[in-house]
Amino acid sequence: MTKNQRRPVVLTAFPHDHINTFLQQQEPRLDLRRVLLKQWWSSEYLQTPDRTYWKDVEVYFGSSVHVCQNLHLLPNLRWIQTAEAGVDAVLKIKRDLPPGITVTRNAMTFQSPISQYVIGQIISANMNFRHFQRQQNQRTWDRHVYILDITYKCLMLELDNRLLKTSFRTTPDSGLKHLSSCTVGILGLGAIGSEVARACKYWDMTVWGLKRSEVKEEDRKTFVDEYRQPCDLLELLSSCDFLVNILPSTPETRGLLSGDVLSHCRKKPLFINVGRGDIIDDESLLSALRGGWLSGAVLDIFTEEPLSRDSPLWGERDVVITPHVSNQSDCMDSYKKLASMFLANYNRYLNGQALENVVNIDRGY
Repeated sequence: MTKNQRRPVVLTAFPHDHINTFLQQQEPRLDLRRVLLKQWWSSEYLQTPDRTYWKDVEVYFGSSVHVCQNLHLLPNLRWIQTAEAGVDAVLKIKRDLPPGITVTRNAMTFQSPISQYVIGQIISANMNFRHFQRQQNQRTWDRHVYILDITYKCLMLELDNRLLKTSFRTTPDSGLKHLSSCTVGILGLGAIGSEVARACKYWDMTVWGLKRSEVKEEDRKTFVDEYRQPCDLLELLSSCDFLVNILPSTPETRGLLSGDVLSHCRKKPLFINVGRGDIIDDESLLSALRGGWLSGAVLDIFTEEPLSRDSPLWGERDVVITPHVSNQSDCMDSYKKLASMFLANYNRYLNGQALENVVNIDRGY
């Protein structure tokens, strides 16, 4: 920012002042106004805000829920930078968005924590840590499952090496399958999905990725072995030992795995959902689990949150439920990255350059 450059009014909305502090440290001339929220996902305030200057706000940075609920008070708003990766709240009011407004999303701070969450769950399932936790709770010392599994694998290797690739995840209690012999199918290869793919490839897994459109040869990543489009979904499902959903919620993705779609999962994969809950309805998911199409499910995201205490998912043996925490990380480091991401885009905005991570409102991401 040059000394005499125009400085649009920026309104921030966060449940703390840390990001504002980083912004002011890195760019002291920023014309910054702020409101402090009680929670990320609400418009309740820690203190009553002064709205007299809101009519002058041109740039918004913070909770998407807050800006959507107060859009009518921001007549001169031109750019919304959300703090979240998903923009569901904005899409719900897309008809009310002013013409020409630009919406950008947070595509920086969630890749690392979500990829670590996914890899952690893959390793936990593959090594049967839950099985041994149950043994510990029962004060039981039993290596039976591992010893039988090793013996069985040796026999299969002698008989037919191809069977070694596909035959060992037959029950939730089978274990010790090397990740290098596993295939992961990742639904959604955006910024987060690509980082998950990179992490899986680090463990020598075979990586399949689903993208909306065909990927040109020169754009293909070395950490993705096979690219597929939605029309090839059934082929992907039949090939993977782990199925990871990172897709946004759009008309094309809602219910994508519902019904009997998962019956094509020949290898009974573990399903990990860190995308959106409406990729599959609860009834279809329970049917897939109870019918043996899936070996288990790790769910961090739900259509309605918090998950109802009456949901049958709570009591399902092979389901792991976490309360939407896959994106959590070292807070101060994330705040610094988020502030830096915004300032980089802010300087592009001042200079009339194209912004990064722009949301296509019609597509929903």
